[in-house]
Amino acid sequence: MGLVVHAPFSWLRNSRGVLAGSIVYAVSYKPCPETSAMSGLSAHDEYQFHDRREAGHRWLWLVLRGLGVAFWGLVTFGLTFVELVAEVVAPLLLMLGGLWWALGQVVAALPIPPEIQPMVQSFPKQLVASGYVLTPSGLIVQGLWLLAVVAACRTLNGIIAKQT
Repeated sequence: MGLVVHAPFSWLRNSRGVLAGSIVYAVSYKPCPETSAMSGLSAHDEYQFHDRREAGHRWLWLVLRGLGVAFWGLVTFGLTFVELVAEVVAPLLLMLGGLWWALGQVVAALPIPPEIQPMVQSFPKQLVASGYVLTPSGLIVQGLWLLAVVAACRTLNGIIAKQT
């Protein structure tokens, strides 16, 4: 009985985080008590080289896993920050653009006396601020794009949460 096969059952986490059992086979030579005295071999491995090699792999795996968690944490932070800013700014742009457009429609539909006509004609159809041209329809479109950014950030955060 010199050759012994060890089959310990170990629990590991798969890519979805679910515990899955697996059998790990290790073959070792354990001499019989009668032959060990004659051969000069001890009945156990006092240096445990196999365990040290596995410990080194486990340490490297933990470091790589930690770096992966830190990377995806930073990506999630950035996506969440962009999402929160877009959630605040998008409704403001939509409301300002909608109110500006509605006010322009109301002013254009009012019966205006001829003496006030020049003042009503000066109602702004667009504003130029620091080289940016702002219009009611432009504000509405930008607000809708920001809502799309919020949806994309939430989708990516959901995918990242399921994968990590």
